[in-house]
Amino acid sequence: MQNFKNVAESNFKDCKIKKVLYTNKVVGNTIQNNFKISNSSSSSSNQQDELDVIEIHAPELIVEKFTGKHYSFACSLAVRLIPYYGTIQFAYVEKPNEGGDVVILVVYYSKSNNTIDENTKNQMMFYHSQQSLDLKYLTLEEIIHAAAAAKE
Repeated sequence: MQNFKNVAESNFKDCKIKKVLYTNKVVGNTIQNNFKISNSSSSSSNQQDELDVIEIHAPELIVEKFTGKHYSFACSLAVRLIPYYGTIQFAYVEKPNEGGDVVILVVYYSKSNNTIDENTKNQMMFYHSQQSLDLKYLTLEEIIHAAAAAKE
């Protein structure tokens, strides 16, 4: 099983693993990993370039949750994980609270095309609305567009 750390260290020159918080933590029928990473191509080493990555491996799905201030870097990583984890099935960004600037990007990947079908997406969106979460659901094109900003 490939995890984010293995993929990032061997393929992403701009991604530095700063800290491994835990790996192979079993929760139900999932395995979870948590890493703190930074954008090593950035000229500064401030905390704005850091992201916290929680990764969940389920039987048919991999979920990556990127938390930090560098949204375009998170989107860039999300796009570059597609060859390793499969197509993006569902994605959303949690808008920061008033006065906050930390963004949470959650991306669901699968090697199967319809792991998350339209009915499941609608159920997830309904659940989010019931929880009064302020989310923006993203298409692959929107993620790619935001990722392009990381390269500029």
